[in-house]
Amino acid sequence: MQRTMSYSDFLKELDKEKNYLSGKGTAYRQQTVVMAKELANQQNEIDRFLNRDELYRNVKSAFPYADKERVQDVTKMLSVAAGNIRLRAAISDEAAEYIQLKKINRRQKPLALIKNSNNR
Repeated sequence: MQRTMSYSDFLKELDKEKNYLSGKGTAYRQQTVVMAKELANQQNEIDRFLNRDELYRNVKSAFPYADKERVQDVTKMLSVAAGNIRLRAAISDEAAEYIQLKKINRRQKPLALIKNSNNR
């Protein structure tokens, strides 16, 4: 069964990134996600964020005083978030369940100390 790409899911993805960066990220990255969210709130279609060239022009137009690197970073953040939503929508329920099980199993394996024989 194919899922739909929800714009609210896209906004939630950006919120998740913002929350993640709020405690750990640099001021630059935090400002990047604020700008990305600001632009995302002005739109209503996720498809606008999938074409990176067009998106770059839109970001540059929305933030004319931002430097080139910032425009590229905002573009990439929006594009990656939209791509993640598209990917989640494209996979089957069985594949999503398999991926979830793999994630759970991966977390349960404890790290083991391996002694290097060269350091004796």
